[in-house]
Amino acid sequence: MDITPELSIWTREALERLFDLSFLGEHVRAPMVAGRFADSRMLQEAILEAIKQLSPPAQASPQSLVRRIHAVLHLRYVQGLTQSEAAAELNVGLRHLRREQDRAVRAVAALLFERPAHNEQGDAADTRVDADVKLSDPNETASLEALLYSSLHVFEPLLQQRHLQVDVVLPSPLPKARAKPMVVRQLFIAALTWMAQSAPGSVRTVRVVVDGDWITTIFDGPIPSSPSAANDVSDTDIKGELQTIAQLAQMTQAEMVLRATDNSTQTIEIRFHANAKRTVLMIDDNLDAIRLAQRYLEQSDEFDLVPLSHPDEALQRAKGLRPASILLDVMMPEHDGWELLTLLKSDMETASIPIIVTSILADHGLARALGATSFLPRPYSALQLIASLRSAIARSTQPPAQQSA
Repeated sequence: MDITPELSIWTREALERLFDLSFLGEHVRAPMVAGRFADSRMLQEAILEAIKQLSPPAQASPQSLVRRIHAVLHLRYVQGLTQSEAAAELNVGLRHLRREQDRAVRAVAALLFERPAHNEQGDAADTRVDADVKLSDPNETASLEALLYSSLHVFEPLLQQRHLQVDVVLPSPLPKARAKPMVVRQLFIAALTWMAQSAPGSVRTVRVVVDGDWITTIFDGPIPSSPSAANDVSDTDIKGELQTIAQLAQMTQAEMVLRATDNSTQTIEIRFHANAKRTVLMIDDNLDAIRLAQRYLEQSDEFDLVPLSHPDEALQRAKGLRPASILLDVMMPEHDGWELLTLLKSDMETASIPIIVTSILADHGLARALGATSFLPRPYSALQLIASLRSAIARSTQPPAQQSA
């Protein structure tokens, strides 16, 4: 089948709403797809399988087209990042990202419409759960913050329809979880579906709590048979969603606990293993300095270094990455590191990230005055670097009175 512009648009819309099964259920009825997909689940599985087939071989160059296409698909549609967030993650401009995104959509469309129609595929739907479990990777990490907000974005029309408000309370910085992003997104969609069965006009809360090696997401919602539950929702619907949530949690090796809070509400607690390593963004246009820091941290069980050698992209990168800490060189020939420090500390999305200023000059006072958490003189050893990171991150979690003590 030729991939027409109409099929590319149809595929892009399916990718953008990949975890919205209600939308996909209507989408498969479009005349142009001619009954190719039996239901929303089959379309979702076909897209996820297409993305898997587009995975680059291990020997592929980091700059190869196949690796770029897969990265765009995974960031934009599996993890649910916005175009700006994906561009920051890939360290490219928005125009470049959109070109790669168009290529990626066409690649998925080609795979979707080269496959046989659903009536020639046997019992593929019956093996859905087994296939998902096989795709699981214990080394994958998920940004719960990005996935939660992208899921809420998908869910916003239903929340407005039911006159519901969802407040989100997150710690900062929030470490990544050891979990499969596409399963976590399905899990969050299911939890929000459960929350949306509350009475119209309710205010619900999603809280995320970090406790040692665990990250717990807490959703509050209705109790079956509660008089506050929406009139058009049955106890069976609520129990069915809870079963789905429990199954998805098991698939990504998370723990799910249901707790009653009072006579009309209960909470779902989903506990994820926190990723052992915390991300450190290093902003420095000196490649030798970056290589040295990478060598110092590559054997560390605590930190992963993400280098950025283009300081003009620092703010966008920090917003997308939300690192546990930032290492900032202020002695960059073509950039004013002090201005960059001021910019990072004045933006509400990055102000809480602890910043360690590094320099060959003794600028401790200026660094602190402009908002840096600490100062690390150059040259430094691996032990000094790790100690500074530990101290800066620890200080950022203390109350303001203790930070200034």
